[in-house]
Amino acid sequence: MTVSAKGVVSTLSQKERERMSENDPTKVIGAKYDTEPTIETVLERMNAMEERLSTRLDRIETLLDRVASTTFETRADLRDLKKELREHFPFVK
Repeated sequence: MTVSAKGVVSTLSQKERERMSENDPTKVIGAKYDTEPTIETVLERMNAMEERLSTRLDRIETLLDRVASTTFETRADLRDLKKELREHFPFVK
């Protein structure tokens, strides 16, 4: 039994720990499966999606600007109409 500097107790010898490290399945997976192209593909897709979303948001922003403009025009027209109605019909509140 050994105690590491961090206070971890191990019943394995140094040779057993080294052998386990050599047989680490995560090392085999890393060598067996190259994930770099997959990560690059995912990043490319994310960038393409970001561009599409940006374009779509620009269109939505333009549409909202038009709606706001129309709303302000309508509000001004209603004020003018209300003013004219009051001039012609004094009893209208």
